[in-house]
Amino acid sequence: MSRLSVWWRRLVLLLRRDRATAELEAEIRLHRELRAATLRKDGASPADAGFASARLLGNAGSLVERSRDAWGFAAVDDLRQDIRLAWRRLRQRAGYTGAVVITLALGIGATTAMFSALDAAMLRPLPFPHPERLGVLTAVRTPFRPTPRTLDRMLDITDAADLGGVFSHVAAYASGGLNLDDRDHPLHIKVGLATVDFFHTVGVIPQVGRGFATEDGLPSSARVVVLSWSLWQREYGGRQMLGQSIVMNHQSYAVVGVMPRGFAFPDQSDAWVPMSIPISAATFEASHTALITTVIARVSDSVTVERASVLLRLRWEQALLAQPKGTHQPSMLSRYLDDVHRLGAFVPLQATLGANRVTAVKLLFAMTALLLVIACANVTNLMLGQATMRAREIGVRQMLGARRGRLIRQLLTESVILSLGGALLGIALAPIAVGFLRQLLPPELLSVSPVRIDARVLAFATALALVTGVGAGWWPAVRTSVDTTHANLGGNRSATARRSGALRRLLVGVEIALTTLLLVGAGLLLHSFQNVARTDRGLRTAHVITAHLAYPRWEDNPRGRLVKMRAIADRLEAIPGIAAVGFANDLAFVDRGILMNFIIVDSVPGTLQPAEGSHWMMVSGGYFPALGIPIIQGRTFTMADDSAAPPVAIVDRSTARKYFPNGDALGHLISLGGNDPPATIVGVAADVLDEEPGRDSRIPQLYFPLAATPPASVSLVARGALTDRQLQSAVLTAVRSVDRTQPVYDIRMMQDVVHDSGAPRRTNMELMTLFAVLALALAAFGTYAVISQAAAQRQREFGIRAALGAQRGDLILLASHELAWVVAVGITVGLGVSWMAARAAATMLYHVAPHDLPTFAAVLAVLVTVALVATLAPAIRAARANPADVIRTE
Repeated sequence: MSRLSVWWRRLVLLLRRDRATAELEAEIRLHRELRAATLRKDGASPADAGFASARLLGNAGSLVERSRDAWGFAAVDDLRQDIRLAWRRLRQRAGYTGAVVITLALGIGATTAMFSALDAAMLRPLPFPHPERLGVLTAVRTPFRPTPRTLDRMLDITDAADLGGVFSHVAAYASGGLNLDDRDHPLHIKVGLATVDFFHTVGVIPQVGRGFATEDGLPSSARVVVLSWSLWQREYGGRQMLGQSIVMNHQSYAVVGVMPRGFAFPDQSDAWVPMSIPISAATFEASHTALITTVIARVSDSVTVERASVLLRLRWEQALLAQPKGTHQPSMLSRYLDDVHRLGAFVPLQATLGANRVTAVKLLFAMTALLLVIACANVTNLMLGQATMRAREIGVRQMLGARRGRLIRQLLTESVILSLGGALLGIALAPIAVGFLRQLLPPELLSVSPVRIDARVLAFATALALVTGVGAGWWPAVRTSVDTTHANLGGNRSATARRSGALRRLLVGVEIALTTLLLVGAGLLLHSFQNVARTDRGLRTAHVITAHLAYPRWEDNPRGRLVKMRAIADRLEAIPGIAAVGFANDLAFVDRGILMNFIIVDSVPGTLQPAEGSHWMMVSGGYFPALGIPIIQGRTFTMADDSAAPPVAIVDRSTARKYFPNGDALGHLISLGGNDPPATIVGVAADVLDEEPGRDSRIPQLYFPLAATPPASVSLVARGALTDRQLQSAVLTAVRSVDRTQPVYDIRMMQDVVHDSGAPRRTNMELMTLFAVLALALAAFGTYAVISQAAAQRQREFGIRAALGAQRGDLILLASHELAWVVAVGITVGLGVSWMAARAAATMLYHVAPHDLPTFAAVLAVLVTVALVATLAPAIRAARANPADVIRTE
């Protein structure tokens, strides 16, 4: 019989075990009866025949047991017996069971929740076919029409596509938005702009209809759109849409397809429209300002990712060598080449989507792992304490013949059951943290890899529970199962207590050291967050509402957009309580405008100062009072600063002090390059600080009048002494009274905007603080438990000492001194490790040194205070015991 047949037969017998056992017992009875009948025919009496038959066949129960062992039931029966016995014992010790389950739930639940974030950011494959072959091409651009002369020699998407056999598909994509026209329900939707090969590149094709055809990428082709499943269901009820037209930004788009459910790449797009190569003016219709594209490629099956990266880097080097000498282009291309060498020419797509948050997620996951280790140390301590109490039971079982291996297995079964119970409770609590953890990851990653509790996370939690159960219970099981028959039956537990005492003290020291590490990390992040909160960002966000308006770029001329914005501002300013209304192409502090080089035109004719990177914004005159940004020198913008007036600009105070004598920038000329005439500086505004971690935001800030070139997308800001709901209603009413078809989206109070902009930093701080507080509680509980049990074991000694005249203070010191040095060593080691590891969190800190002495001092004070309470409380209780009662009990 083959091995497979044997296993199949055993499985069948296992599923029909009761029936098979009954049939076996019936067969044994039949053999006994037949044998007895034969003996009776030979002349034996019925009693003698029955006795002889039983003696010849042997013990029936033993036969059944041996047969069941041959069927493979022994291991199953032993496991079932172990589980039943463990469950009964755990139910009898409800307090101990609850303490262990809750302790493990904290560690396993926190680790599982953080693993879901780590899985989404790094481990879970993107939901595309063969995602390991997808990557972003570094410094490869999408050509524009007309192509700027300085970019003629840069590598673009066509160069990558020409690398025959290297890439099977190459595409470009960007994020944008369009207005879905509806007079009764105007809506602004997110739109993905993509070249015609985009869907084939990512490997996802529409579920209904088709994707983009080659002719859809031609500037002269008819407008088409592919809808997302959610938009199709939400706005159109899932009805037939192929061949139907929808109107966006006053333009008709033919629906050619609907993507599968859940596909929203990039940036949670509601629809996709074709992007032409070179990018034409029509492509910009969905773009707010500059069209920032990403070039994505899929490596051919015959080419490795590493070889594709090498070939693309060689193409860059050839492009640099081909440049004529004496031009400024080689230096520009060499900077791009440096980026290629530093980042790689072909970067995996998943690595680019969450690159700026991966470090924080890794660090937080490491912190949860430390919390789990502390929880395991606590559970091991509790189990070692139980070992002393169970010494007599184990001794009796050993005397009755129980093997050490069977005892260890029984004790480990209890540990695993406790761990699984903690895992179930932790998994039940984990979904609560999932919504909180989403703030850790960028939206572009969440659109393809959301944080969720799925089968992968559940499998991780189950494996973690098993490892935790065995890891925490192994040593207590081994120590408990040592042959202590004679000592334990005599009622002497001191030997077992001495054996476990040293290990329990070591575990407390480890808990204290790891807790110190978590507290230092949480303290540094808390100090950093306090610095951010106390920083004067140069904005006054109270009673300020923001909203976004997107106008059709090409159908509505700039003058028409400006007229609408002025009409909206007039209606809002006419409402009692609204003090100021302004517009900007971006929100300060949140978007910070576009980074571009600017040039200061010197007073000496024909000389220029070197170009400098800057943030620049287009704003109206009401923007500054609406956000409480003072104009320190000069004036703000007026309605006269339009396209017909001479160009003007406003700079921030830091720029004025850095680039102009005595900070007097008024009257000087600045230029953003190109053929545009330089702008005269007419005002100096107060600084608006950036929220980027670890830097002072000294990047120059330039402001230009929005009336000169009204953008297609603007942010409205309004300040007023009204309630939040009243401000929101006023904005909606004002916009609808000017144009009822104009969508108003992302309406929020400025305080919420600023609050949400710091969500990743705040989440890091809150999670670290939570983990540190839990670790501190577990360490305090572990210290308290060890001293309480040690004091309980020495009650007789304390009673005798008290009867002989020992003072209560002496007894307190005697009860606590054994663990006091362990706590001191743990704190010292923890502070030392924290000092060495603090630099790992440097990128997450804001104006806080990794070796911040006040933070370390505060952590030391907290630890000493908690350790004193956890150490002295049980010692004082033990010292207060009545000597007569203690001796009488013993």
